[in-house]
Amino acid sequence: MALSIALSLLVSAHAAVESDRLTSFPGIAKLPDFAIYSGYLTIDDSTGKAIHYIFAESQNNPKTDPVLLWLNGGPGCSSVEGFLSENGPFVLEDWSYNLTANAYSWNKLANLLYFESPAPVGYSRPGVPQDIDYDDDKTAEENLLAVKKFFELYPEFLPNEFYISGESYAGVYVPTLTHQIYKDNLAGGKVNLKGFAIGNPVVNWTTDCDNAFPEFGHSHAMFPTELYEQWVKLGCDAFTDDRVRCNILMGKMQEAFEGMNPYDVYRECIEYDQGSLEKFISKVSSKKNLSPFRAVRQTVCDDGIYMTDYMNRKDVREAFHVDEVAWTQCTDNLDYTKDLEKGSIYLFNDGKDGLLGKGLKILVYSGDTDGVCPTSGTMKWIDNLDRKVVREWRAWNVEGANLPSGYTVKYDEFSFLTIKGSGHMCIGWKRPQGFHMIKQFLEGKEF
Repeated sequence: MALSIALSLLVSAHAAVESDRLTSFPGIAKLPDFAIYSGYLTIDDSTGKAIHYIFAESQNNPKTDPVLLWLNGGPGCSSVEGFLSENGPFVLEDWSYNLTANAYSWNKLANLLYFESPAPVGYSRPGVPQDIDYDDDKTAEENLLAVKKFFELYPEFLPNEFYISGESYAGVYVPTLTHQIYKDNLAGGKVNLKGFAIGNPVVNWTTDCDNAFPEFGHSHAMFPTELYEQWVKLGCDAFTDDRVRCNILMGKMQEAFEGMNPYDVYRECIEYDQGSLEKFISKVSSKKNLSPFRAVRQTVCDDGIYMTDYMNRKDVREAFHVDEVAWTQCTDNLDYTKDLEKGSIYLFNDGKDGLLGKGLKILVYSGDTDGVCPTSGTMKWIDNLDRKVVREWRAWNVEGANLPSGYTVKYDEFSFLTIKGSGHMCIGWKRPQGFHMIKQFLEGKEF
């Protein structure tokens, strides 16, 4: 009897996975040889709250290759962005509806997993009644539940090495989830956690993003030295400072971005909705839960409009087994105001509650033309950690490149790497470099 029940459960789990397998991929003439799945990971049976996931098996050896989870940031932005424009097997090319094979897809190295997280994001289900009240800890706890549910449905992948990666606000999502998995493993969990990688990340609000912008803008000759020196002399803080003089200075510095793409200052920006921009910035400023630069990209430099159209097509929804609700790249239906100032810097220590000294492989990388989360801000909090350098700062490059692809330095517990001439979504805009980087990281090799 026990055997029949066990077999029944096994068949049920397998059936659930098979029902999630894509049998078509709109825009692709022929399905690839590797399997792609899309469906829901229920994390609360009582409310029906569920995380929408996409899982692309490795093109190499899915049985032994790592499982790599990718999370986009926001907070409140969908990881479908990573899947369809950065490191997935098929990508929508910039400013177009053309879906093409990605020669540098990360699933040539690993089994790629994407979560639309937290639950109000994208096609995920916030439950009934809807739960939109989130902070970093709650997001990490629910992502842990989603990871465990994934391995319930795909137990054959549980022995594989497991890595977590992401960009932007995933600089909080990724370390906090890593910490949750580490603690769960101490209590008997079985996830084969090996490490994490974060790109252009939010980690420490005192140095990152808005607070790094004045130095970035000045170093790129976007406004005069006098303006920057006033900012420094007053000791302004872009994240928490409400002083009128500081706000005026920040406003003048932000004017320098008119017509530019703040996510990559050397990248084209197509303006189409200035009124929406002003409305969105007003909303953001009142809630203080999102960087105003995100509003600029969403409303003025919105390459995501093509992705939004694609994900809302009826044939795409049917192919990806998702609900008939409106999909947006970044949701406004998310109350994410709690603990916002914590970041994840508190996890970068050797203590009991820290991630360093735990045998994890850790990579921090940064596209160096990003005006939203500039490289200089990341370098500041890394320098403040005062870690031992075990291999000095040096250039790195992909095979055959004549010029450096970026620069890197290795510390005792992690590596830092830049991708030269690219911005916030650097692994999508510099795919060969991003592919080389993650390959070396997963294989434990020098860059």
